[in-house]
Amino acid sequence: VDYQSYGSRGIDGEPKHATSRLYHPLIEKTVDTEAQDEDLSAGERLKRIAKYRRKVRIPTMVDVLRQPQNVWEIVEFGLDREEYAVQAVAEAFVQLQQQTTHPVLVVVDAWNECFP
Repeated sequence: VDYQSYGSRGIDGEPKHATSRLYHPLIEKTVDTEAQDEDLSAGERLKRIAKYRRKVRIPTMVDVLRQPQNVWEIVEFGLDREEYAVQAVAEAFVQLQQQTTHPVLVVVDAWNECFP
């Protein structure tokens, strides 16, 4: 397992940095309301936005499965715990992309059946 890339996905399978950006408009709206109520300066507003953004935490299977020994362990974890299944698939794909020992081709038949 490449531990530098392991945990780069959120529970929804998307990159964690992309998922955390979804919170930016909500944080800015919250801080704008607080800025009006507390009469914050522009600098204080920016500091508060940065502070709130640092507090955003994206749920991930790394909190539970800290150091898997191999990709199969990641897959089994997703099979055993439905709430982490999407992330387990994404993490497995990331691991397969990172390795250079074996050529990998992923083929999905009837993909459209997943989206009726």
